[in-house]
Amino acid sequence: MNSIQTPTDTAQQPVTLDSSELAKTLVADAVKPVADDLRRLEPKLLEYSDCPDGASRDILEHVFSAGGKRIRPALYFFCARLCGYDGPHLLSVAAVCEYVHTASLLHDDVVDN
Repeated sequence: MNSIQTPTDTAQQPVTLDSSELAKTLVADAVKPVADDLRRLEPKLLEYSDCPDGASRDILEHVFSAGGKRIRPALYFFCARLCGYDGPHLLSVAAVCEYVHTASLLHDDVVDN
């Protein structure tokens, strides 16, 4: 495991993070401007799926409760802000971004065994 010392001010000791912790920290910092949008999106991922109760719903709950960085919806939120869009489809389009990404991951897992 690689470790990296992060810069700190002179009053503190340097903090050592492994590379995966550093990556998570950097991503969290990068998406801070759209963090509220991402929080609003989380419950919508299941709501918009319109999946009935049962095995399919259980699978979706498992897949989306596992978390994730939600990079694609974050990029969409940044683009929407850049264009000044805050309309009624803001969250639904972000959900579609995450659905397509998740479907591609599941497809790759199945195809690659």
